[in-house]
Amino acid sequence: MNLLQSVISTFSSWTPGAKHAPATTTATTTTTTSATTPPPAASSPANEINESELKVEEIATTNNANNAAENATQVVATPACVVDDATRRTWLKLLYGKIGMDLSVGISLPVHYCEPTTTLSHMAEPYEYAELLNQAAHKATPIERLAIVAVWVISGFSNTERYAKPFNPLLGETYEYIDQKRNFRLVSEQTSHHPPVSASYTEGAEGWVAWQQIHPTTKFLGNSIDVNVNGRSHVVITATGDHFTYTGPFSRLHNLILGRMWLDHWGDFDVVNLRTGDKCTIKFSRCGWMGKNRYEVHALCYSGKGLCCARVTGKWNEKATAQWVSEAIRAQYMESLNLPQVHPAMSAPTADGALSASLTICAWAVEPNRFSGRYKMSEFAKSLITIENEEAICSTDSRLRPDRRALDLDDYENASVFKSTLEERQRADRQTHAHIKDWKWTPKWFRLVPASGDPTAPLGNDYAIEYMGQYWAAKAEANGQHKVFCLPDMNELACNFRIYGYHPQPPETDTENS
Repeated sequence: MNLLQSVISTFSSWTPGAKHAPATTTATTTTTTSATTPPPAASSPANEINESELKVEEIATTNNANNAAENATQVVATPACVVDDATRRTWLKLLYGKIGMDLSVGISLPVHYCEPTTTLSHMAEPYEYAELLNQAAHKATPIERLAIVAVWVISGFSNTERYAKPFNPLLGETYEYIDQKRNFRLVSEQTSHHPPVSASYTEGAEGWVAWQQIHPTTKFLGNSIDVNVNGRSHVVITATGDHFTYTGPFSRLHNLILGRMWLDHWGDFDVVNLRTGDKCTIKFSRCGWMGKNRYEVHALCYSGKGLCCARVTGKWNEKATAQWVSEAIRAQYMESLNLPQVHPAMSAPTADGALSASLTICAWAVEPNRFSGRYKMSEFAKSLITIENEEAICSTDSRLRPDRRALDLDDYENASVFKSTLEERQRADRQTHAHIKDWKWTPKWFRLVPASGDPTAPLGNDYAIEYMGQYWAAKAEANGQHKVFCLPDMNELACNFRIYGYHPQPPETDTENS
């Protein structure tokens, strides 16, 4: 999902003077694209969606979703520019001769191109709409759960149009987040540096878990850059055992050097329930001339027996709704599960998990004026980098990075110095370990397992990353003993951010003029 933003934004920034439409634009907003047209999507014929099947009756949305979409008319102020056009053109010298190459590693940009986040904190951003997963955990049928998970997957792309670069995590760097409102907690770790691989594990208190690993790669095309996340995500509903797995669409950032930059996601991918065989094929439409089809997304949900039961329509930057295809189809599906059918006179659920006669399964929409500030971040994204109790979090937590903290306070001088210091210390760590025979980095909170699931099979290059389940217990033990939370073998590494002694103070508020 928005993890690909970590790669996209590495070579991008805002164009000065250009009015960038926020992700809260309504359906009446028209977007004009550059003359650069995306190539045809590389999609599997088996997954191709017949869009004529999607032209059915109007989707009924909830009042909340309608109000959120209809009221999202106020344009967010254009963020301050990160870099001007002239500087962007100097990238031609930097990138000359690199056409066709992967630029996700090997290039270090100044902090002026960055935002005060990291790739690891980005892994938490899709959970801004974790309420959808809470809804899915309480639904009565596998198709409803599949449709809601599909809407949640789509919602995760709504904040990917933020082009400033996040900081690349150091090897061993971690991140944690506890959300009392949405009832989930997340831990992530940078498990490899070359190639860069990140992993996360999220637990929802209302009956779901999710995990993800990514190994992003890019391909520089001259004035655009292609992005592949190269990772697989999983969501499991614990009460039912439904195990959903998916990848994502293809992405391209246009007009990297010249013109107004814009991002497009397109292509087909499946969200599959491994327990039931149900499948949702999601199609992100590619942007055509004059912005035609930009942001549009459609999906069809099929039962394990091949019955098309539900559909999802919307725009990945704005809203999406899941709905049964028809009352007859729902009745046929219920009959196949031996579940009671819903009488058409019913208009609302009668109890938690009960079915409604309305064809709508769920609706999602972004909030009005969702993005604000220099970095065009939502309030949720800002909360992900807020430090509430510095003493309680792990010493390797991304929020303690001195370069990130300095940039958050617009202290560019210290941010630049600390960024160079961190990079130099990480190179020194690598050189130190290079002299140790057969030394290999071992992740602290995750472990590498064969992708086949067979623990006796050799690891090889095709492996999965599994959470070991020890992070929160280790944190509770350290906090309970009033000790610094840091593993002993991490104390002298570059990713132990407490050793840099940076404790910035936020600027004082001018109460007289406020």
